[in-house]
Amino acid sequence: MIFGKEVHEWGWPKLENGTQLGSDDLVEAYEVFYSENYRDTFFLTDGNSKLSKSPFFRTGFNGLMDGINERLKKVYPGKRAAFLWNEISKLSTMDGRSRKVDDPMIHQCELDYFHVIPQEIELLKPDVVIFLTGFGEPYDRYINENFHIQSTSSVGNISMDDVVKLELEEVPLAYKTHHPGTTTVAGHGLNDAERWNHYNAILDDIDANFDKIQGLQ
Repeated sequence: MIFGKEVHEWGWPKLENGTQLGSDDLVEAYEVFYSENYRDTFFLTDGNSKLSKSPFFRTGFNGLMDGINERLKKVYPGKRAAFLWNEISKLSTMDGRSRKVDDPMIHQCELDYFHVIPQEIELLKPDVVIFLTGFGEPYDRYINENFHIQSTSSVGNISMDDVVKLELEEVPLAYKTHHPGTTTVAGHGLNDAERWNHYNAILDDIDANFDKIQGLQ
């Protein structure tokens, strides 16, 4: 399960006449979304849709999926990984625009009425969680509201300002790094080569710890 920061321009779909879809119609809306944007575990990036240009899907999600699959096939050629994306904050405005994530009143509503990530983890039981949320507030606080962090450690020779391994009570393997859309960190630029150093450190650590994933044994 790969977490982004928050929903962005995920408006509630409308019918052609402008009326809002009912909740039952959303199942069909998601089926259309997947048929148009998803092929064989990868999001399509060769189209003209806004999604295809999203750094989260194009670089982060697709890149990490490709890296995990590549390493998995070498050790467990008969196994295939399944991937999900999620958001550490699930609220957006009704018109689909991103909200101010650190608004205390809005976030309290999320905690009171839509605090569902712990149940998602319990039901879906991901073996690996990767947070592409960056470092600092408010996202670190959101992670702590949903997971029990036992400890943190470095990954390879990468600074803990760029990649952190999280020992979570709920998940065998967990990591945190910068969002794929981040271009500046602590006053200096973050380029693609550095970003892939971070990703490869995570991927190599997953590879070294496949034995902690029960489904592979």
